[in-house]
Amino acid sequence: MTRCSLVSEHQRGKRRIELDQELVETAVTVINQVRRTALVDIARIEEPFWDRCGATVRIPWDDYLEAGAETDLADLRPATREAYLQLAASVARRFDV
Repeated sequence: MTRCSLVSEHQRGKRRIELDQELVETAVTVINQVRRTALVDIARIEEPFWDRCGATVRIPWDDYLEAGAETDLADLRPATREAYLQLAASVARRFDV
């Protein structure tokens, strides 16, 4: 490989890292609780994402989601509906209008 092609490879790699960093910084992380009571400290799981990602949203456990079938929003608990509204807003903020 020539020096020119090495520099070119380095620049492509650097640009890819910059793009990856931008994707991470604008990402929305979703923590979906899969049990009524957590077996681990959810805040400890969320913490690494708080400073790295654009948003972190926790979706609480909800009996109506357990079946995995189509669910009417009206059937969800208020806290779950609010979390999904927060998720939708976090994703929508990422789009240029």
